[in-house]
Amino acid sequence: TVFLMIGSLNAVETTILEITHFDSINATKLVLNNGITVYLKPTDCETGKIYVKLEAMGGSASFDTHERPSAEIASQVAWESGLESMSCDQVSVFLYENSIEFISKIYPFSRVIEAEGVINNAESLLQYIKMFFTKQKISREGFEATLLKAEIDLKKRDYDDDYIYETAFVKFNTTKSPLFFAMDIN
Repeated sequence: TVFLMIGSLNAVETTILEITHFDSINATKLVLNNGITVYLKPTDCETGKIYVKLEAMGGSASFDTHERPSAEIASQVAWESGLESMSCDQVSVFLYENSIEFISKIYPFSRVIEAEGVINNAESLLQYIKMFFTKQKISREGFEATLLKAEIDLKKRDYDDDYIYETAFVKFNTTKSPLFFAMDIN
């Protein structure tokens, strides 16, 4: 089952205001009283799995230039800081024990959370998503761990095949290449 929630997450009790069925694509749209729109769609990918995606507009590009780097690493700082009384390692163990994959990312124009798990642990998966929104403990240690990982990644960059390919692709396949400049034929 796929869930896609768009809107603001509010911790109050919610009710369904509107239900719309899309028979042609076998999907259902729920509009909740807290502004969230939920799309439900069964998938053929893997039986017994649940997939949740929450997406909100407004990413790192919506911040002032001097705040943008902090916005870009905010989700990683949240991860490194842990949740409530759990450290980052304890969160990892919780996710592993409950067969949950969880990704939080801030893009230039949106913020995205994706979670996947087995249907038997759907309650744990949804509980973790709620904790991610309500029990974060952003810490100095999480910030420093994020900066250290970024520094290590930057040092490895010259040896990263994906980065080397992407750099070459951008260099030779964009309008920045001199090959794409207008040529003077006179």
